[in-house]
Amino acid sequence: MKLDYYSKLMVKDTERVKAGTPLAKTEVVLKLSGNLAHLAGRVEIPEVPPHTDEESEPEPLGFHITILESLALRRDIPALAKRADFREQQVVTYLMAKEGDSVAPGTTVVRTEILSHAGGVIEEPKVGEGMIARLLLVTPDQEKNYEVPKAQLAVKEGEFVFEGADLGGGAKAEWAGRARVSGGKIYVRHARPYLISAGTQLLCTAGDMVLMGEPLAMLVYDRVKTGDIIQGLPRVEELLEARKPKDSAVITERAGEIDMDGEPDEATTILVKTDTGERDSYAVPPGTRVIVNKGDYVEGGAPVTDGPINPHDVLRVSGVEATQRFLVDEVQMVYKSQGVEIADKHIEVIVRQMTRKKRVDDPGDSQLLPGEMVDTFEANKVARELEAEGKSMGVVHSVLLGITKASLNTESFVSAASFQETTRVLTEAAIEGKKDWLHGLKENVVIGRLIPAGTGFFDVEEESEPMGPESAIIGGVPPEALI
Repeated sequence: MKLDYYSKLMVKDTERVKAGTPLAKTEVVLKLSGNLAHLAGRVEIPEVPPHTDEESEPEPLGFHITILESLALRRDIPALAKRADFREQQVVTYLMAKEGDSVAPGTTVVRTEILSHAGGVIEEPKVGEGMIARLLLVTPDQEKNYEVPKAQLAVKEGEFVFEGADLGGGAKAEWAGRARVSGGKIYVRHARPYLISAGTQLLCTAGDMVLMGEPLAMLVYDRVKTGDIIQGLPRVEELLEARKPKDSAVITERAGEIDMDGEPDEATTILVKTDTGERDSYAVPPGTRVIVNKGDYVEGGAPVTDGPINPHDVLRVSGVEATQRFLVDEVQMVYKSQGVEIADKHIEVIVRQMTRKKRVDDPGDSQLLPGEMVDTFEANKVARELEAEGKSMGVVHSVLLGITKASLNTESFVSAASFQETTRVLTEAAIEGKKDWLHGLKENVVIGRLIPAGTGFFDVEEESEPMGPESAIIGGVPPEALI
């Protein structure tokens, strides 16, 4: 117990005050620590007779501090009163001290007795740390016994059975409960089963003591609500710019069976046993939640941890087509959450431009340079020409570019200049003497020519034979007869 004094000035510097104005205030604060921290204190100021003698000094003013400890008598009458056979005489409380008694710490002042109203066997349930101990009284009328030959037993000790379950020897359980095998008999203690849905959160564990009316499980439903398109646009930008998301999910490179070095919430390494017997190891970043269980079978490219999927990992593991489908589905998910319907073809045009480039790892017999970015059609054309000559193309792999980089890395400098950094693109094209063959749509729109699509697609040529004399007759009627 400690007293702290705090003084506080009630006026400011150079402030004018009237006579009788308090200039300062002193507060006394009571602080309790240790075993007294949870107790309350009460301050009592005794009455002091008024000072009438001017020659003598007044008596000092004092106060008393009293520490109070309140003990509430706990009775389980409200919980027991729910039973039909409840009687108030079952709970008896005795006071072990009188008013005014002086007691030492740890002295018993109250004793409560719970009286049994029926005979039976006392069983002590599992009690957690800091919990109040409760005892379960099992009476003979809460068990049914069945005589079953030992060789025909169909249940094990402690097994839970449902009503009508086969106990062995033709015996059927008359009610649901827990089986106990003893001396050639099966005892079924009455219990009430509760069926719960998958994903339900249990609020108790096996062996816990519960009272009537206490919740056993809780099922949480996720309400489907419409998302905000403004909040979803950063996700669309992240996808179309091909950015690597933060804390991305770990995906498997090959299909196989899941194995891990512990429980899902404690695992640091995930092993995937492939069909060929090989094992792929994946490290689980700290704080990441594992979404697979031991023994699950996963396909290649499936996520094993929680988090957004990196499209670059999808491209590396599953290929170009799977990446294109992933990007289209993810973008559509954002717009459909707001009820906006967009045809896939519009998004597919953008995604196609993002996945049209390849990076040269090994040029082989070609004239390409290592690390050079080439168009997919150009790479396929070079590969066909080298194959016809009996040469090797080397190693190239597809890359995923964001819409900004994809637009600037096009062969047409007219198309690139129409998007961003117009001055830099045109300056480089002039210095390098580039030529634009106007093969794409954008460059033809900029120039004002007919776009190479539909009837303007110049790569499609139709050859027709010269018309003969018989072709001049329409429906068997000579042309001059139609005039």
